[in-house]
Amino acid sequence: MPIYKSSTDFLRNSVLSIKQQSYPVRLICILNGMNTTNNIFYSELLHSLGADLILSCPLKGISHALNFGIPHVRSEYVARQDDDDISHPERIRIQLSYLLEKNIDIVGSDIVALDSSGCPIQYVRYPDTDFHCKSTLVYKSCFCHGSVLLRSRLLKHYQYPHAGSEDYALWLRLCQKYRYGNVSIPLYYYRRHSDQYTHTRIPYLFLITSLGLLRTRPLHTQPRLFFMLLSYLFFHVSKNRIIALNA
Repeated sequence: MPIYKSSTDFLRNSVLSIKQQSYPVRLICILNGMNTTNNIFYSELLHSLGADLILSCPLKGISHALNFGIPHVRSEYVARQDDDDISHPERIRIQLSYLLEKNIDIVGSDIVALDSSGCPIQYVRYPDTDFHCKSTLVYKSCFCHGSVLLRSRLLKHYQYPHAGSEDYALWLRLCQKYRYGNVSIPLYYYRRHSDQYTHTRIPYLFLITSLGLLRTRPLHTQPRLFFMLLSYLFFHVSKNRIIALNA
């Protein structure tokens, strides 16, 4: 869980949702490039909430914070969570069972989007099978980043890229070697609010990488996926969003 100038109320609820999981977990919180005063404040709050390990990353950025925290993971599996979101109490247990049953490497879930007051505003479905996840990756991410649980050895061999959309870029880099899936149950509650990172500053597509992945998909699916890629490309261009070439 990377933390940067978080709302104390959001952070408290987020941490408690992990500490109260039915499957016992060790919570690693990474203070993300903040000054000493902020670090002391959040460290004291996290200690009071029962965080197991609190790290202070000297650099700003989610990718830096996550890569800083990975060497401290001691378990075979690692889960992500953002500091303003909430996990269902059965999230870790259900995802771990699903990952082992399906023999996959990364598992996410459907999500419920919340407004700033915590009221549900949207149910978002994600592709469930490895085939559909990798087809979706041609034009957008197949996971809600905060919802994923994965085998920790992946992140010890492949770090998050130091760029915006670090999760989408990583899934594109790993998709030829590892198996993906999502649980078709809303196990993660994603909060939308005005203090979130400005989305216009991150890449929404990695065009050359996406075209390379498209060529690996079955021939009968390629026309539809190419159409989806073009549709997303035109949409993001019309919104003046960043289009990168390679992940």
